[in-house]
Amino acid sequence: MMLKQYVASPDFPTLGSWDKSNSESLLVVQGSPARTNPVRAIMVVSVASDRAHLETHGNHSLTYSDPARGDKAKLQLHCGDPIHDDDFHPDYVVGYKALEALQASVTKTENRQHFLQPGRKMTFNFPLWAPRVCIIS
Repeated sequence: MMLKQYVASPDFPTLGSWDKSNSESLLVVQGSPARTNPVRAIMVVSVASDRAHLETHGNHSLTYSDPARGDKAKLQLHCGDPIHDDDFHPDYVVGYKALEALQASVTKTENRQHFLQPGRKMTFNFPLWAPRVCIIS
């Protein structure tokens, strides 16, 4: 038995629906009020090391050394198929196809380069920090 949140589960495609009420779309649990209950997906992946940004100064990009531009700094993970794991490799293939179908159901163009990548890889981006909001009175 699989959890509905497991991307390779046959129930996963029916778990959520797209909320397009904001500038970005969000997959929310079917029947929940807008943007209150996003779908939390489970998928076993391996973190790819082929696109690491490593230079003499480590993995810190000098592009974001200016504090005024710090709100653009992000952590980026490249993930792929756990090919050396016989238990999760078949699930990854099924799950990736389910994510492709979900992405196709919400995108407006064929330019789909920010999440699912060629070669069955995925990219995740997270802001390193939120901009500080100061109220000056």
